[in-house]
Amino acid sequence: MIGYRFSEIVRSVFSDSPAWELEIINGVIKMEIAELCRELNRELKQSKEYQDFVRARNVIRTDEDLVRQLSEFRSRYRDIQMYAEGNPYDELLRLTQENDWLIHNSVVSEFLKAENALSRLVQGVVASLSDGLIPEEQEEW
Repeated sequence: MIGYRFSEIVRSVFSDSPAWELEIINGVIKMEIAELCRELNRELKQSKEYQDFVRARNVIRTDEDLVRQLSEFRSRYRDIQMYAEGNPYDELLRLTQENDWLIHNSVVSEFLKAENALSRLVQGVVASLSDGLIPEEQEEW
């Protein structure tokens, strides 16, 4: 979508330019976007959310069984959400109750909180980046 939008802008500004010039301009724009993404990535890695996530991830990785159990729990949770017939509430509740000890484990809890905080930060960044990309007349689709 971004590449298409920039191509549209470039074509409107340089409509009399030969096709090879438009390709060069489009390539430069893509390189500038890639550099901005690398810069944003560096900034995100400096955030408290990212630092907390890395710390929590390193702690949980010291216990392979705990990592495996959390991975299995998540996999089963996703499967129930995706493949359950009707309302998966009862199955999810049962799974959560069966794994109550895992969810309330302090290492797992800290990891999940840190992961969630980082995810919210990234979602906010994506929302900010995409704000205004869709022309107003298409927002109702």
